[in-house]
Amino acid sequence: MYRLLWILSAIIFVNQAYAAKDRNWSEVVNSVTDSIVTIRVDAVRSFDTARNSSAQATGFVVDAEKGIILTNRHVVQSGPVTAEALFINREEIELKPLYRDPVHDFGFFQYKPSELKFVKPKSLPIKPKEAVVGREIRVVGNDAGEQLSILAGTLARTDRKAPYYGRGKYNDFNTFYYQSASGVSGGSSGSPVIDIRGNVIALNAGGSVKASSSFFLPLQRVKRALKLIQNNKEVTRGTLQTTFDYKPYDELRRLGLRAKMEAKLRKINHGVGLMVVRRSLPETQASSLLEAGDIIVKGGQLKGKLKWLRRYEELESLLDENVNKKIKLLVERNGHSVEVKIKVDDLHALTPDRYITFGQSIIHNLSYQQARHLNRSVEGVYVAEPGYVLSTAGIPTGAVILSINNKSIKNINDVEEVLNELSDRDQAAIKYITFKESKRIHVSIMRMDRRWFPLKKCYRNDEEGIWPCEVMIDNKAEETLDKAEVKFIEYKDERADKLSPSIVSVQFNIPYNINGIEDSHYAGAGLIIDKKDGLVMVDRNTVPMSLGDVRVVFAGALDIPAKVIFVHPLHNISIVQYDPELLGDTEVEEVEFIDEKLESGDKVWLVALKNGQELLVEEMKISAIDSLDFSAPKIPMFRETNLDAISLNNPPASRGGVLSNEDGEVMAVWLSFAYGSGSKIKQYEWGVPAEIVMEIRDQWRCCKQFNIRSLEVELSTLSIAQARKLGLSDEWTKKLQTDDARRQVLVVSRRVAGSDAEKILREGDLVLAIDGKVIRNYRDVEKNTQKEEVNVIINRLGKELHVTVKTRYLNGLGVSEVMQWAGALIQEPYREIALQRGIKPKGVYVSYIFHGSPANRSSLSTLLRIVELNGETVENLEGFKKLTKKYKGEKFIQLKVLDLINRESVISLKQNLYYWPGREIIKVDNEWMSR
Repeated sequence: MYRLLWILSAIIFVNQAYAAKDRNWSEVVNSVTDSIVTIRVDAVRSFDTARNSSAQATGFVVDAEKGIILTNRHVVQSGPVTAEALFINREEIELKPLYRDPVHDFGFFQYKPSELKFVKPKSLPIKPKEAVVGREIRVVGNDAGEQLSILAGTLARTDRKAPYYGRGKYNDFNTFYYQSASGVSGGSSGSPVIDIRGNVIALNAGGSVKASSSFFLPLQRVKRALKLIQNNKEVTRGTLQTTFDYKPYDELRRLGLRAKMEAKLRKINHGVGLMVVRRSLPETQASSLLEAGDIIVKGGQLKGKLKWLRRYEELESLLDENVNKKIKLLVERNGHSVEVKIKVDDLHALTPDRYITFGQSIIHNLSYQQARHLNRSVEGVYVAEPGYVLSTAGIPTGAVILSINNKSIKNINDVEEVLNELSDRDQAAIKYITFKESKRIHVSIMRMDRRWFPLKKCYRNDEEGIWPCEVMIDNKAEETLDKAEVKFIEYKDERADKLSPSIVSVQFNIPYNINGIEDSHYAGAGLIIDKKDGLVMVDRNTVPMSLGDVRVVFAGALDIPAKVIFVHPLHNISIVQYDPELLGDTEVEEVEFIDEKLESGDKVWLVALKNGQELLVEEMKISAIDSLDFSAPKIPMFRETNLDAISLNNPPASRGGVLSNEDGEVMAVWLSFAYGSGSKIKQYEWGVPAEIVMEIRDQWRCCKQFNIRSLEVELSTLSIAQARKLGLSDEWTKKLQTDDARRQVLVVSRRVAGSDAEKILREGDLVLAIDGKVIRNYRDVEKNTQKEEVNVIINRLGKELHVTVKTRYLNGLGVSEVMQWAGALIQEPYREIALQRGIKPKGVYVSYIFHGSPANRSSLSTLLRIVELNGETVENLEGFKKLTKKYKGEKFIQLKVLDLINRESVISLKQNLYYWPGREIIKVDNEWMSR
């Protein structure tokens, strides 16, 4: 009985103890939550180790009087950012970046305390010395998107190696980290790690999902930086441009630590190990004075007493207090004591604080962070964002530019000098290295851009928390063109030899992704169809729209500019035009077409362009002539319809070309088609009868313009037997069964929303005749609808109807204006939306969203249509432009949007005209320009 009572008493006592403990933690957490904030941060430009993006994190007030918030360095970032803090009471306040450490993962934001109306946060005390193994902690912050999450844990280690996040990314080093099994996740970066007394003893910085571990940054260097900032002093940071490792004594002995020295160190309670040199950057003092494996023992000023250097923070303290001065280090090297005198470099000077943007590319001086990954000196220019110009040249993110136009590049000032000499579309050779092959020098050709994007140089202003920009020199000189005579390749095959002067390479680069087009760089084959006016026919998988830069390459040697004058609204064909005078003495020939009907089994010669300028020639047989039936892509984009395409048996891969007869006369063009397959875009090649191209060419020769009218329906085929089950009469069965006709009936499968066909025709209607002419194939429809109005005989559910349908004129010019607003590309809804999704043109369409922009932050996404702005109806792009100007001064804009199935939602967007001013990209006299 007594034993039972004792056990019950013990259980009650333990429960009461735990309850008291829980109450204490509740009080502690409640006392700090007013000082912990959710941070919404937008990296508005790619810079150094970070890409432009929108994210959320945590921070906490460390100086309520001055409005200073502590968070991670990877949150404050080294590049341009905008940020705002959300307190526990949902009060929102803007933040400005105040300081970010060049190496360690901490930084400070600042807000104006006077702007807080309803919450009075207190300064949370920073107590680095309270962090000891076994201490129970709480991590309080924004975890996985939750505004406030409380995670419990116990400090398990205080000497962990800094976490590694990957090559080319931000990584901390030369510091210990703490470890706990707290299991934090995204959004908890910058959370305070508190003890039972409410002290902040560490800063949450990262974690491992596999191990459910959290990694915390010690606060010794944080406390120093905060104190200097509070006293309006510079936060000096020194470096030897050397990475150190902490090694235990058993490893140190193998590296040459003398037994006598080890005994001395253990006697003075020097811990369990020492710092060892891992590596120094090339061409630095440390690379010649320090060696890998050197064991750091002591250090101090030149005339001062040397002190034991037991931990990273002791070495860093010595470096930070002696920037641009020489210090002494005592190291153990291969069993000997060596004294080294070395100058301390300024770590801030090795961290870029300015950038140049041209052609949407962003470049800046190579940082110490990235130089470590590349194992090179901090010299050269780093590509933070390839953008339009550099990506066109094949230069990736993370490349380091070494020279431009044979001029050595050491910093962005050198780049500026070279860019000032280049006019729009001028070419320049670039030498660079990449992260994948840091020892191999790559060479590429860049083509300068001054038309699509502004040229600016920007620098960081920590006083204002912004990055002011200056417009660079506007070089208005014209592109220098090479008019050298080139000769086309001579082939043994007579067909290839005949067609060689008629087949060219076409390159197309897109600066702004619209019309559902996701890729930016294209190349394919072109056919000269009119050499007098310089017309080249190309497929829409090479030139998908008119907005872009076109180059035509003759014989693989002569490269001249061209412009898009026609994009076929119905078929996979575009026409580009070059200036024939730019050919000089280079002689080209037009393709010789022949309108000859092809059948399955016919023998043809495929003459097509390979990856270079060389032509391939193969005798082949036509395997089939069938209608192309592609499913609607996930993102509305052009896809071929209403066409009988020519297939070959196992054709070789090519960039496109022609199908000719034995004499080299072209019976069909061989084109590359893009089509949606689930969420992916696939490509394949089919033939298109020459008749369609000849029709377009003849229109130009007649009237110098292209006129296409469309019934505005998508058709598919049924066999006559299937059509009879839908009510096809015997009379029409006989009419459709001619000797030369395919045994099929055309049926309406889609209608273009907003067209006359949408009002009159229905899906499932059998199209029998147009203006009295029997319709047997797609070409019959096209030939007989090139007029304003047509009479159509249809069969609808067994009933024959005579209807009149107005056709629609399609000029083939496509989009003529795009607007960049709040980081979104806005355009008029295009035809494919109306055809593939049945959506009538209404409002304006969101084509693209730039990461780190207000549009990105507010969840304004692609595929949406904006139909109202601040309660006012958006009719079209012109109306949208007027409304954005009207509300330019408003901080918040309310948008009503519709998705592709007409679901309605409302979005509140916070404008940022400083980093995201509105721009217009317009076409005037068939030439694009931005303003």
